[in-house]
Amino acid sequence: MSAVTSQPQWPLDWRPGNHADDLRFAQQLVEETMSPYWQKRRMVFSRQLFRDQWVRLETAIIMRDDRKAGLIAWDVTDGIHHLRELHLAAPWRGQGIGSQVLANWIARQEALGAGKMRLKVFAENPARRLYERMGFQPMKNASDISGLLNMERRT
Repeated sequence: MSAVTSQPQWPLDWRPGNHADDLRFAQQLVEETMSPYWQKRRMVFSRQLFRDQWVRLETAIIMRDDRKAGLIAWDVTDGIHHLRELHLAAPWRGQGIGSQVLANWIARQEALGAGKMRLKVFAENPARRLYERMGFQPMKNASDISGLLNMERRT
């Protein structure tokens, strides 16, 4: 923890997602990774809704070799810590980076006193297995008509 802010330090490979081109990077990456799930459900990505969400979330760009490897975004609502986005660019997938990023996020939220952490994932998304390995469990009545599964991790 930093003595000045009393907030846990961010991992060294994270930087705030507030640089000029971060929103564009985030939109493209989210659209790329999520389009197959949306197309299956005839859902449409709204860049405006994404922009509105991006500015209200805490966001980090995941850096590897001085390149943008992915992003993570979250917020806290009513005392519950919500993971809103976690995406890696294709060249960085399958190397354990997602597990490391998620473990770092969980540790940071716990240091901030999180009792509950939640996320949503499409039920067939392979990331679901990562979330389950990291202690997230489907909630009762966890799925809605779109196939989104609500998951929760308690500390």
